[in-house]
Amino acid sequence: MKKPPPPASKPAPPAERDQGEDHEVDFAELMRRVGVKPLAPLASRTPSATTTRAGSAAKPAPTTPTPGQTPQPLASAPSRSTPRESERLASLSARCDALIMERDSASRERDALLEERDALIKERDAAREVALARQRSLEEARAQLLREAPVRAPPREDLAAQLRGRGLVAGEEARALALLAEGDALGPLLAQLEARDADAFAALLRRRLALVCDDPACAPAVGAAAFSVARARCEVCGGSDIQRSASVFARACEGAGITRVRFVGGSPSYRSKLEELFSRRGHGGEVSLVVRVTPGDQRVRQSRSRSQQRGDDLTIIWGATELDHATSGAYRPEYGRVEVIAHRGIGRMLALAAAKIAV
Repeated sequence: MKKPPPPASKPAPPAERDQGEDHEVDFAELMRRVGVKPLAPLASRTPSATTTRAGSAAKPAPTTPTPGQTPQPLASAPSRSTPRESERLASLSARCDALIMERDSASRERDALLEERDALIKERDAAREVALARQRSLEEARAQLLREAPVRAPPREDLAAQLRGRGLVAGEEARALALLAEGDALGPLLAQLEARDADAFAALLRRRLALVCDDPACAPAVGAAAFSVARARCEVCGGSDIQRSASVFARACEGAGITRVRFVGGSPSYRSKLEELFSRRGHGGEVSLVVRVTPGDQRVRQSRSRSQQRGDDLTIIWGATELDHATSGAYRPEYGRVEVIAHRGIGRMLALAAAKIAV
């Protein structure tokens, strides 16, 4: 049999080794004794050597920011996310995008509503201005109507009613007015008279009162009272023989029922004088006579002369003046009444024509 190994020598207890004297304990020696491997010095460590036993990277020492420097956040270590977290993050991102879109849509809708509100406000203001302008216009029109509204006069009675109220009977008014005219009461009486219709009253005076001279040719029409005046004031001749002849011719035409007369021939000045004479009488005279003239040197077709004679009551060929036979020959008795007056002067020609009409 093998011999058992000799027992190992037991180390002396520290108390025994250190008895009697104090020994200085080295911490590094002590750590080596217990089997702890010492670390390398800090300055000689490499980045790979600064890892912990667990294999994780060592955290960098926090640095103190200098004044005026913004502290930098510590970089967090990348972490691996699970599929559930990725799905949750995607859902949150989609929800965030939807909310942003809803916000933008609501903002655009709000802007559109604001624009519509502004447009309605402008339309309302314009309508108010139009209404105010219309109201002002109506007020001005109303004020104008009130200013122009005739003041209603109290009812008035005519002179005949006043005379009957005084006690006169029918037929006595003329004698009463004649007595008033003989005294000084005519002026105040005329001042109180007022025509209800000025035009009708003027027409009545023209028909019933004529201012004429003493020439028998200027005698007024039947039914008119002749008031004798100087020749220059005569309403018939006005002191002119031509105007007197025109008045005689007009009365002759009225008696024969002639209202449209055509004169063929005469110089341009004679034709202008004829138109002037009868246009004046047509406006203010007692007869209405339409007078037309045709130049004596004008070429007239047979169809035209026939049409003119059908529209005229009388055609006077004015001989002894500028008159072409081709022109005068176009007007024939078979188309209408034709009278030939061979006299140059206007006054004498009109007097001769009046004499032929009266036959």
